[in-house]
Amino acid sequence: MSTDVKAVPLQELHPNLAQAAGMVAGLAATFGPRSEVVVHDLSRVPNSIVAIAGGLTGRKAGGPTTNFLLGKIRAQDFNDSLNYMSTTPEGRTLRSSTLFIRDAEEVLGCLCVNVDVTEWKHVSAFAEWNLSGTHARAADLPSLGMSEGESRESYPVDVDSLRRELLSRAIEDIGIAPDVMHRTHKIAIVERLENEGFFMLRESVPQLATALSVTRHSIYNYLSEVRGNADAAAPSSPKDPK
Repeated sequence: MSTDVKAVPLQELHPNLAQAAGMVAGLAATFGPRSEVVVHDLSRVPNSIVAIAGGLTGRKAGGPTTNFLLGKIRAQDFNDSLNYMSTTPEGRTLRSSTLFIRDAEEVLGCLCVNVDVTEWKHVSAFAEWNLSGTHARAADLPSLGMSEGESRESYPVDVDSLRRELLSRAIEDIGIAPDVMHRTHKIAIVERLENEGFFMLRESVPQLATALSVTRHSIYNYLSEVRGNADAAAPSSPKDPK
């Protein structure tokens, strides 16, 4: 098990982040080989990973934030999230915690722990079947798909992958091909992506315009409408996308 901190030397980090980064190898060794411990520096978003130990997701220092963390940053939700379950695109179930790192003035970054519990989920399902008192067929074993309350968190290796993942999920969940979407469908996609922090990523507008077969100007109009509606409910508004 290795720790990749070469992309960001510890002396370049805030002391609180450097202290956390120095712990990732020991924490990953404690949680075991099916774990991963990551430190993100929020001043470097989207390429926020500054230290990582464990090869669970194949990411490296200098890699991007996840969709889950990006959404929390966009919502300015810096409450710790403990022991939440997520399913990776490959179908593995992870138990994760995200703990934010602060100094006296601001939120600096976060320490994230991911543990692969896929095999334990299989064991739990098998035990439930055996203890049910019914001699059912193997086909009647409880489903091992996503459970209620699990999220679809992605662990991209680069920002392009993160943009594509957010965009493809938004379009997929609408359930309508872009070439037959009405304006209301496209605005719904823009609103969802705005809430998920998609427009915090570089090149987000041209990529979305291409995917929806509209001009960049149209995307900015949709975004202005979405932000205008949000401003009616809350006085603050986010910065324009880059």
